[in-house]
Amino acid sequence: MFGNILNHSFLTAPLRCGATVLDLGASTAEFSHRIALAHHVNCHAYEAHPANFAAIVENERVTKHNFLVGAHSEGSLEVAEHENGFAWVSAGLSNTGMETGGSFTVQNISLGKILKKTGVEYISLVKVDIEGGEFDFFAGASDEEILRCEQFTIEFHDFIDPRLAPKVKVVRERLEGLGYRWLRFSQHTQGDVLVVKTEVLPSLWFLYFAITKYGGGFSRILTRLRPWNRKQHGGCYR
Repeated sequence: MFGNILNHSFLTAPLRCGATVLDLGASTAEFSHRIALAHHVNCHAYEAHPANFAAIVENERVTKHNFLVGAHSEGSLEVAEHENGFAWVSAGLSNTGMETGGSFTVQNISLGKILKKTGVEYISLVKVDIEGGEFDFFAGASDEEILRCEQFTIEFHDFIDPRLAPKVKVVRERLEGLGYRWLRFSQHTQGDVLVVKTEVLPSLWFLYFAITKYGGGFSRILTRLRPWNRKQHGGCYR
């Protein structure tokens, strides 16, 4: 029911053969290749960093696009470079101590323009991992554009800067108001969030969600409680 690739959780049911997936902030498109192979979907990988983009291998299921995904405004942007080959696109992530001092110029693209480029009516999954640009991305998308996407798997960057929490709350309230369910798979931050249309969720989804999120912890607890894993001392287990 729920899958996870590279710490991005998603609902598998909408991933019908031939469905469209958007990989926003694709890096070298490992997510695209893995989900395309597992579910036979068509992926559009959007990556801003020139070296990462050049490293993406296209095939019949994976198409690459050299754009910075962000707000509605169009044009070229100068983007700060991260030491590990990422692009900081938000003032909220500046001055982290991880900038290289380098930069590059890339074209900006919004969700609306991406939908026009794909030419499909509905998107089965949108992976949003755009290094702080997620707030501008959602702010720049209309309700109609968002509702053409069945689910979003999002990495918010409050684990880097907790001060981003109020901005996450704004996105959450908007999406829940549009009829999406907010499922947080990460334990302490919003680093792995699945936002999915309520109408797409199957019955008993909440049980599968609990098992998926907490199952590993339950298993560890049960393992510790097994008698053969406990030492007996003075007639008592400890």
